[in-house]
Amino acid sequence: MNQRGFTLIEVLVSIAILAFVMAAVWTAIGQLLDSKERVERRDAVFQEGRVALRKLTDDVQQAFLTPAPALSTATSEGGVAAPAEVATRPRPISFFIGDDSGERDTVRFTSLSNMRLFKNAKESEQCKVSYGVEPSKDDTKVQNLVRMFVPALDEKDTVEGTSYVLAENVREFNIEYYDQRKLEWVRAWNTTLLDWKDRLPRAVRVTLSFPDPDEETESIVMMTATMVPLSTGPIDF
Repeated sequence: MNQRGFTLIEVLVSIAILAFVMAAVWTAIGQLLDSKERVERRDAVFQEGRVALRKLTDDVQQAFLTPAPALSTATSEGGVAAPAEVATRPRPISFFIGDDSGERDTVRFTSLSNMRLFKNAKESEQCKVSYGVEPSKDDTKVQNLVRMFVPALDEKDTVEGTSYVLAENVREFNIEYYDQRKLEWVRAWNTTLLDWKDRLPRAVRVTLSFPDPDEETESIVMMTATMVPLSTGPIDF
């Protein structure tokens, strides 16, 4: 009975063919994994941008102004003059201030977007929020979009409270405001000045850009615009 096996040449040819097939399969798998990683990196950038823009628009849509505090002496119930410490106590103010800072703007305003997370918390819907770009604590070369929040109003038009990062590695953060009187977009707004006193912008347009994960010299640009419902005038609580 003939039990002839494979020759050395046949074995070598078979190994060569198997190696070629495995190399082709490995290359294809590597390309698929690279494509998956690129898609995930881009998707992470878009997701981060969407979340940041959504949070900003939620705050802006509930921006509000109240009439400037009256200068008259405060009175208690029944028309009796209030105690001196009450009459002279600073009253909370509202504001909307957007500064044009080139490619990294800042904006701060009073909003009705505060959510009380605890029962009987001594808070209302009124709050102060601000948005701006700050260097990362881990790497000063990386710029992050930061939201700062104060769950109460006071006599100051600054926002100095809890802050957290909304989006990392931001390249551009630009804000424009639609002036209903001029019928045009402007780059700054300040209700503490006469030109904008007691007036909110009719709409706000935000541009946010990130470095492209596939090409650092390119940018991923995201833009949104939202109306400001209470822009018709100050409200009196």
